[in-house]
Amino acid sequence: MTVGLLLQLLIFRPQEVEEAFTHIVVDEAHERDVDLDLLLLLLKRRMKLQASEMAVGVASDPRVPTSASPSAATAGASTGAIDLAPAGALGNTASPEMGIEQEEELLEADGEDGGSPVDSATKRQRVDSLAGSSGDASVSTSAPPVPESSRPRPKLSLVVMSATIDANAFAGYYAGCSVAQPAGASREPRAAVPVPVVKIGSRAYEVTTFALEAVYEALPEAPKVEVDDGSGKAAAGAQPAGALPVKNDRATRLHPSTFPMVDYLLARHAERSLLPSLPGVPAAVPQAGGVLIFLPGFSEIHECHKVLKRGVLAGAAGQCLHIVQLHALLDDEAQSRALARTPPGCIKVILATNIAESALTVPDVSIVIDLGLEKLPYFDARANTDTLLLRRCARASAIQRAGRAGRVAPGVCLRLFPAAYMKDLSVMPAYTPAEMERTSLLNLVLKVKMMEPAAPPAQPLNEAIQPPTCSRVAAAVTALSALGALSTLPATGAPPPAAAHNAGLDARVTPLGRLVAALPVSVPIGRLLVLGEALGCGREGALLAAMLTLPDPFLQPYTRADGAAAAAADAPADGTAEAEAAAEDATFFKPRLALFTSRGCSDPLASLALFEEWQRRLSAGGPPAAAQYAQSQKASYKRLSEIEYLSRELTARLRRERADHGLALPPSGAAADGGPNLLTLQALLCAAFLPNVAIGRVSCPADVLHEISRHRLTPKSAVTFIVAPSSSPGAHLTQAHIAAALKPCGKLEQALISKSRVVVNGVASLQTSVVCTFGSAEAVLLAVRMAGMRGSLSVPITSPDGQLMGTAYLQKPQYACRLRFHRLASIDMDAMGQAPPVADDLDAANEMPPAATAQPVGEEAEMLPVDMLWHSGSAVLSASDTAESARFLLATAWSRAGYRKKLLAHGATLLPSKPTGAAQLLILLLSRSVRLIGPPGTADAAAAGGAPRAALAVQVADGKHSISLALPWLLQPCDLDNVNELRTALSLCTGDNPAAEGESAAALQLRLMKLLIEKRPPLSDGLARLAAAAAELTPPFVCHDWSPILFPPIAPPIAAPPAAVNAAGAEPMQAELGWDEGGPLGGVGVGSLAAPAALLGTDSDDNAWNRNDEDEELELLEL
Repeated sequence: MTVGLLLQLLIFRPQEVEEAFTHIVVDEAHERDVDLDLLLLLLKRRMKLQASEMAVGVASDPRVPTSASPSAATAGASTGAIDLAPAGALGNTASPEMGIEQEEELLEADGEDGGSPVDSATKRQRVDSLAGSSGDASVSTSAPPVPESSRPRPKLSLVVMSATIDANAFAGYYAGCSVAQPAGASREPRAAVPVPVVKIGSRAYEVTTFALEAVYEALPEAPKVEVDDGSGKAAAGAQPAGALPVKNDRATRLHPSTFPMVDYLLARHAERSLLPSLPGVPAAVPQAGGVLIFLPGFSEIHECHKVLKRGVLAGAAGQCLHIVQLHALLDDEAQSRALARTPPGCIKVILATNIAESALTVPDVSIVIDLGLEKLPYFDARANTDTLLLRRCARASAIQRAGRAGRVAPGVCLRLFPAAYMKDLSVMPAYTPAEMERTSLLNLVLKVKMMEPAAPPAQPLNEAIQPPTCSRVAAAVTALSALGALSTLPATGAPPPAAAHNAGLDARVTPLGRLVAALPVSVPIGRLLVLGEALGCGREGALLAAMLTLPDPFLQPYTRADGAAAAAADAPADGTAEAEAAAEDATFFKPRLALFTSRGCSDPLASLALFEEWQRRLSAGGPPAAAQYAQSQKASYKRLSEIEYLSRELTARLRRERADHGLALPPSGAAADGGPNLLTLQALLCAAFLPNVAIGRVSCPADVLHEISRHRLTPKSAVTFIVAPSSSPGAHLTQAHIAAALKPCGKLEQALISKSRVVVNGVASLQTSVVCTFGSAEAVLLAVRMAGMRGSLSVPITSPDGQLMGTAYLQKPQYACRLRFHRLASIDMDAMGQAPPVADDLDAANEMPPAATAQPVGEEAEMLPVDMLWHSGSAVLSASDTAESARFLLATAWSRAGYRKKLLAHGATLLPSKPTGAAQLLILLLSRSVRLIGPPGTADAAAAGGAPRAALAVQVADGKHSISLALPWLLQPCDLDNVNELRTALSLCTGDNPAAEGESAAALQLRLMKLLIEKRPPLSDGLARLAAAAAELTPPFVCHDWSPILFPPIAPPIAAPPAAVNAAGAEPMQAELGWDEGGPLGGVGVGSLAAPAALLGTDSDDNAWNRNDEDEELELLEL
């Protein structure tokens, strides 16, 4: 049973747990994810009540509610999977008062240096002894002893175990929960009695450990390594003699000097001279044993592999090394290669992340090289982003990694960091921080509010082993309120006290929250499921939810065991291997790009199109036909099957929850043939994930545009490169060489090679550039992809007879139609670690569009560039031409890579540009908190009893900031009425009684399509400037109290600041808006505002449309 399933049973069906189970064994407790910590909290409550009842001879009442009863630990905490028993003290329990240093010595004694094998008789004697003592109930000093004959048997027993568990912390956490009293314990109050702790040894092979200082002593000629403790200071005594200085940066980094050290150690091992050089290594350590190298992530694995290919693997000694990668991105077949036996005479070298720390055992590994680093996800509540931070691993993890070398024989562990790090808690913590301390708390807080609706969520969470801070809980309450799962608006209408509001005491679970809380997905994805059913896209919503939860169905070259990137270990370092890897990447990317562009430039919808065609082939031709299609699309048949299974499970779970809570939907009505159209699916994604939107436009350096114009080329079909000098004299790059390198992209029409004089650092030099033109936009994007994969594209230069003469490199690809996006985000550099500025790969021409801006940057926010995930179709996101206006990018989530000041967009979707203004209308229609902005003087006109004014800009609340965007047309009062009617209808479908009050899905889709495809005259140039100025100058819009209504009605527009008129040009705007001569020429005061026809949208002149109506009609028919 999974942790999530047991947790759901304890929250929603606690009686079933009591009736079905007598023992609960929680393994791998050191992982400490959010669900596991909440599960341990509930078990502690339940068993603490059981222990108290048994102390007075009272049987547990199964009807006791979970909020008062959950959890207990009767069997104690047991550690296994690694030798953790004190040497020479088998059968003794660990003292809860044992300090961390003594605990580490105990772990090191058996975990690394070896210990006596634990015979089965000793194990059984100790376990039987503990089992006998566990039958004795500890009696409280305030109650008389209960006779043995009348003492009831425990209904539930709990065992918590792990190889690297913090036994002291768990023993203290469950104090007073056990019915067993340790031998020699006094009759003290039960709350002070710890639970039994058993340490069971499991490994009997010695592991000799060498820190960085010891490595230098044994191998003085080894390359010097620059180390970083990540704490902002050099650890005392941590610097080995001869090493480079420690950098005093707050964010831990893996310095490139580490890779030459790894290359050197592998070269010595390949020559069979490494182990003889290390003092004290047992003779039983295999001289040709495998090597397991722990690296933080895939990028570091790739970089290390590149260094090895140019180093040890390029020599004769390295030919016996068999390099294998092991990380979570690989498929099952590729991961199994790490466990396979190597050919005779070969040495296996595994480049692995911490997936090899405890998830599997490689039998032929005798040497572990540990860099002491790992990447952990951290959630920044202020910026609402996940950040993958590079940190020093915990000491328990370092001990666990060392143990990988002694599973079947004695081994050696080489730690490429100073020994002092293992003794400094500020550098390497004792144990890995729990997820509750570093990840998002949305699902956790929602479950807690379901358990105890009347209590502030921080109150029950304070009972966790390591409770989260109140500020993080409050941030989760705010985020849940913004998503519509909680409501912070008081039912009475009276504002609550500030303290109660901040603690979440006034937050109430909405009907949407009740449905989402029981689903095994995140809250935003749960909202996608619920709104998908309301809009008649239940099947598509469930599939999208499954795709966003499971691994990407599209494969990458590095995810397959037979990929060129995986098979290039022995290739020469002449650029040929890199060219082959780039070509293979383009081959994998081509089918994904085709689906991406055909589905409105949306990564989630591209995956949906892949699945729908795969399922059609499966129904028509069976598994062979479906497998053939998946192979042709470079997709995983297994992952597509998992998506199908999970989507059905989510659909069934949601329907069951609707039935349990009485939240059934009204009949869906007549469904459209062929399923929902593209606009409906884009609207569904907006309804689920807004306001996760970034704003951008086409951006290209002026010199690139000049070069394209000089050659009279079409910008959409051209891409430019800078050519690095050839690696060999006399090797000249020609169009034939470029065409051969770019062959996977499609037919190259022409390649114009030119030289120009440039000045770099005051020195003039000749720079070679290439302008390539292709027959299709897809080929151009593939060329951008190939050259941008590793920062450059290797172009082998061959002679007419095929001999390799040199290698040129195409660098800095520039595409004139490339889209660049920005988003305002909060920055917490204290939490991330201050880092030096990172070189931005975006050009200086990247600017926010004047028609769509965010609020001015303050102390806590910064406008960040947005990057796309490289494996996604959005990696080469582009527009149809260079003159396109502002575009909007929707993301299912944001993340940041370490300390870098960039955002990564996950599940990116480019919102539609046609019908005109469809993206802006979707944003204002499906965002929860919206404010409209009208021309200056709107409020005065309304107060004087004038006609309601149209809106020309909109603001959307986004945390502590807001997103402002200008509208391409005037939103008339009648349009606002239609928008509010649709928002109300959607809200009723997620309210308390959707069956009686909600509309059918067919009616909702019809309302949506009418709003989106309705023609509206575009703004004149003057009003467009006023709209942009109003969006930029209006003060930020922040929502503090969230309504229980999912989409509250939008209020009439407020007036833009008078300064917006000056910013747009006071003279023309005064005449256009109909102000009299006493109007606000200087932005001071507001004169009388007339209602000109252009402003109210009553101009019937057909020329005001300024667009091709016939083309627009054809596009709408396609939609």
